[in-house]
This record gives sequence, C-alpha cells and structure tokens, in this order.
Amino acid sequence: MPSGAAKPAVNSNFLQFLRWGTKALDFYMTECYHNKDDRLSFKKEGRNDLTENKKISDAELEIMKVVWKKGSPLLFAQIMEALQENGIYWQKNTLITLLSRLMEKGYLKANKCGRKNEYVSLVTEHKFQSTQTRNFVDKIYQGNVSGLINRLVENDMLTEAEYDELKKILEVK
Repeated sequence: MPSGAAKPAVNSNFLQFLRWGTKALDFYMTECYHNKDDRLSFKKEGRNDLTENKKISDAELEIMKVVWKKGSPLLFAQIMEALQENGIYWQKNTLITLLSRLMEKGYLKANKCGRKNEYVSLVTEHKFQSTQTRNFVDKIYQGNVSGLINRLVENDMLTEAEYDELKKILEVK
C-alpha cells in the first residue's frame, strides 16, 4: 500500500467471499447465489478431505515440499538427494519412517518399481495450503477471516505489490 494512503475499509461481502469462495479454499463445495438484498452469498457444504485433520510434522512437510517441487513419482534416492541439497541430512531409516507416516496419513502412496518404491503425492501443494489456511483461520481467528485481513493491513504486513495483487483478485471476482 502506498505510504500515506488511507487503509481501505474491509467490506463484509468481501470477507465472506474470501472465506467461502476463493480458489485458495477449494476443499469447500460452494454454491453461489444472490439474496434479496442483492448481496453475494455462499452456501457452505462441508469438507470431505481425508487428510484435512491429519497434521504433519515439520520433517514430513520438508519431504512433501521436495515431492511437490520435483514432481512425482520420485524414488527414495531422489528424495534423499533433494533433501541433502536443501541441507537436510537424515539417516536412511529416518526417511523411511517419515515416508511411511506420510503414506499412513494419506499424503503419499508408494508404487512398486522392481525392488524400489516410487513415491507419488496424493495431495497437491495447493490443497495442502488451502487446508492449512482454513485450519489457521479457524484456530487463531475463530473462523473470522476479517480478523486476519485486518491484522495484515493494520500491521503493514502486505507489500505494495501484494496489496495491488489482492485488489486485482477482488476486482475479478
């Protein structure tokens, strides 16, 4: 936001849109309609994501970041190498344990390729981020997205470019 410019008021329709209608929260099935006041509303259906409440550790997240960045399928050795490139040096058994946990939680699956496993992501990075965002807003702001938006604006946590990007997103919707 330009310095010296007044901070915009946060419109409740805008907040409702952010809460239930954005692609960033795509695990919600929404039905858009106009009510008699001609205000845009969204019908919240509920969540169906099996991994939604299955939290992953920071170590497991590092593995998922590698899988998302490199693309799947990936062999064990490719994952180990990519982690080492990121400065993470784990023992073989540690990585095997973490991969097993990710499979149990539904984030990865392993396909046999001869005597080796190819690991494939079952959850996209976008889907994971959406779920984590929703959980964060629910936990910290009791589901109130306006609280999050207000903190971002009030504390000058958005760069001018991010602020402009947010405005463009809202203008399109």
